[in-house]
Amino acid sequence: MPDTHVDAHQVPPHAGAQGTRTRSCPWTLRGRLLADLLAEVVDVDGAPKRVIAPATGAVLATLPQYTEAGTRRAFDRARRAQQQWAQVPVSERVRVARRFSKLLCRHRRDLLGVVQLETGKARLDAAFEMGEAVMSTAQHARTAAGLLDRRRHRGMLRGLSTVQEIRHPKGVVSVIIPWNFPLALAVCDALPALIAGNAVILKPDNQTALSALLLSRLLREAGLPASVFQVVPGPVEDIGDVVIEEADYVAFTGSTDTGRRIGAKAGAALIGCSLELGGKNPMIVLADADLDRVIAALPQAVCLNAGQVCMAIERIYVHSSRYEEFISRAVDRFATLPHLRLQVTDPAIREALTPDYNFFCKRPTFSNTYFPAFNRDNVDLVTAPIDHINSTGIVTEDGHARAFDVIVLATGFKLQEEGNFPAFPIYGRDGVEQGAYWREHGYESYDGITVHGYPNMFGMNNPFSFTGLSFFYQAESQMAHISRVIGELRKRHGVVFEVKPHAQRKFVAKMDSRAASTVWFRGSCATANSYYFNAAGQTRLARLHPTAYVQWRSKHFPLSDYRFDTATDPLVRDAHRQAATNAS
Repeated sequence: MPDTHVDAHQVPPHAGAQGTRTRSCPWTLRGRLLADLLAEVVDVDGAPKRVIAPATGAVLATLPQYTEAGTRRAFDRARRAQQQWAQVPVSERVRVARRFSKLLCRHRRDLLGVVQLETGKARLDAAFEMGEAVMSTAQHARTAAGLLDRRRHRGMLRGLSTVQEIRHPKGVVSVIIPWNFPLALAVCDALPALIAGNAVILKPDNQTALSALLLSRLLREAGLPASVFQVVPGPVEDIGDVVIEEADYVAFTGSTDTGRRIGAKAGAALIGCSLELGGKNPMIVLADADLDRVIAALPQAVCLNAGQVCMAIERIYVHSSRYEEFISRAVDRFATLPHLRLQVTDPAIREALTPDYNFFCKRPTFSNTYFPAFNRDNVDLVTAPIDHINSTGIVTEDGHARAFDVIVLATGFKLQEEGNFPAFPIYGRDGVEQGAYWREHGYESYDGITVHGYPNMFGMNNPFSFTGLSFFYQAESQMAHISRVIGELRKRHGVVFEVKPHAQRKFVAKMDSRAASTVWFRGSCATANSYYFNAAGQTRLARLHPTAYVQWRSKHFPLSDYRFDTATDPLVRDAHRQAATNAS
């Protein structure tokens, strides 16, 4: 299977995770190799699916898809082939594995190219994965004979009886893998099963099925009999259940939710399974930690394979005595990564784009693909504040005037200032205007929804109303809170509700206490010009509770935190009760 050297579908020189510069890869799937890979998929009858290269948007291949019936036929072929494969001596199975290991190395260029095209990985990350596949194969080939050999044990009656421990294959093993490490995960699960005398049905993610098909081709070239290893690409909704139902053992790598379902199905069928599931891996930095080593390891621990690794760090716990130093040094370390250097050519513009405040002092953007725009001749980065706008253009504080056709006001507003928060006058008890009261006494609310002194009013944009990163979670939690208050008001035949002042003060004190340990107070945010702060330096915009807790509390907050008043006029009371009765 020779290397392929043509120009179409080429991996771009700089494609890869973290914006990492990678060596140019003049490699393509056009020609004989693509046809050879697709020929590995046999006896299919599903509608084909296009595979797109994430780095370029180009169509890599049109991938045949299995249906339920086709998948069951694949298992039938695997069972017939497994019976003969199990009779092959372990020594010969090991020789097949060793030949396969050599073929992995010999065809490394094709393997790296396929992985890069399918996943969008950097070349270095693809090489790391292929190395894991090669080492895993070598390890299993080296240890298989000892692990699978018969073992004698002393019998119940010493000298009169003996016991032999004999390893038998399971039968047909289903291996289900995700897209992030298509070579390593397939080899690590499939190779030991094959050496042990099993047949393997591999269900890859459609995005990375070509890598699996290349492995299939190399296994056959290494001497593995036909149908002992088969790749069954197809939609989960069509073949997912079949891959579990027909198996004698399941090896799954993927999400926790899917793992639970597979575990339940395997338990019901009384078959074994191995489940490598997702997690939330922490980094813990203690008071005596060597921060030089910690900071040096941080980018790799967090950003390897763009963070799409089961061992990637997703949470960092830092001892309070090292917090400020850790934050400062971590920000500096990530600022020195080559991300901006790869995307913005002018050093002065790169320096101007690099903030001098801590990460999250301002709301971060989740897209950084706009940076190359600063390389264009018709784009200027202006950091001087706007002094005024006249009929001819924008004049900045340095006196420079710039003509314009359209102004897009996207940033720079002061959210918690007069005219913005609230957006229009709201008058409460005794005619007190809410915005003026907040600016004089501090921005306060209860659970980000109600405010003492403003009865019968809910606010979805109050202080502390912003929850997490999704407005939908925020709105759902607020609606649940509002529904509970209104339900209690109707139950009591009340006409007025209002949060009690002590309940509001307690909630605000809790938010201020939680804010004291955040980057907003402990970091360096003085130059951030962030709407997280108001003129008094308070952070009263975001509710500093986990989203799950906010959703739970919206249905369990103490109703005693509210005052519910009923009408005192008998006529009003009767009319209100009649309206409540009619509504129910």
